[in-house]
Amino acid sequence: MVTSTRPVAEISRIGPGSVALTECQIHAYKLLTRSTKKSSRFKVRSVEIDTLSMGMFWGLVDRAISQHIPTGYLEMMVRVEAQERAFLD
Repeated sequence: MVTSTRPVAEISRIGPGSVALTECQIHAYKLLTRSTKKSSRFKVRSVEIDTLSMGMFWGLVDRAISQHIPTGYLEMMVRVEAQERAFLD
């Protein structure tokens, strides 16, 4: 039985960040591009990300986030949440 997530949570500092697609991903997913606004801090082309299917989009998001999560942490959190749900039922 998992009783606490505190030690892992203290190690894992989560903060804002940004994610960018590679040129290979832009071509592989056949994404539309446009000029970036002059006010943007990025000096590259912008991508119409909403042309991706939701499955592809969430897959990219999942991979970007999961590389920052300690090994086994997500599985532990799934078990903790299942135990909490069972306790509430």
